[in-house]
Amino acid sequence: MSPCTEPKPQEFDFSTLPGEEDDRNEFKCSKTSDKDLGVRIATAASAFWNSGGGLMVLGVDKTGKPDGGITLMVGHQSRRDWIDQEVAGVTPPAAYTIETVQQSTDQCSIKAGHAVFLIRFGESVYAPHMAPDNRYYTRAGAHTVSARHFIVEALHARRGLRTPILRHVVRRKPESAYVVQLGVVSFSFSLIAPFRWRVSRSDKNRLEQTILYKRAVATRFQ
Repeated sequence: MSPCTEPKPQEFDFSTLPGEEDDRNEFKCSKTSDKDLGVRIATAASAFWNSGGGLMVLGVDKTGKPDGGITLMVGHQSRRDWIDQEVAGVTPPAAYTIETVQQSTDQCSIKAGHAVFLIRFGESVYAPHMAPDNRYYTRAGAHTVSARHFIVEALHARRGLRTPILRHVVRRKPESAYVVQLGVVSFSFSLIAPFRWRVSRSDKNRLEQTILYKRAVATRFQ
């Protein structure tokens, strides 16, 4: 799934952040090297997507307050493109957004040419997600940890349960030979969105042939 990024710097109230990291929020200070930051972004993407989503804030201290921000460029590459590149190393991809805060306020001070970046990872139906180091991660309180084997297996199983398992039954309506009834049953716990079934003339012919065949088979074995 393609990332969704905001084209313009945003305003953000940093007082809405918790005073410390938790299972839904991770902070990285401006002194973190780009090499280490790239690894942290990838593992956070894996962990948050495998744990129901969360927020990663780059350029803040351990209490969630801006500490000058991180540079807008990484060499000749924009920081936003660089973040997209790091997140792209996680497979399979899922939804996330990037917000940029550049303006200093009474609450925070951000250096010129720097910004605070907020990466919001949405809840994913494609878990488990593997980081570039070929490992799976989850959130455990305020920490990103390597997922145990049974957790990865459970995430795989949950993905299967999200895909509807459908079966159908076709018959003529007992009270009216000119009406064909079609029943669709789900054998999984996945929610199925409302839908409308359109039957073309060729579909009607196939349904008629199916009913005649089943009737012939039933008559043969009576």
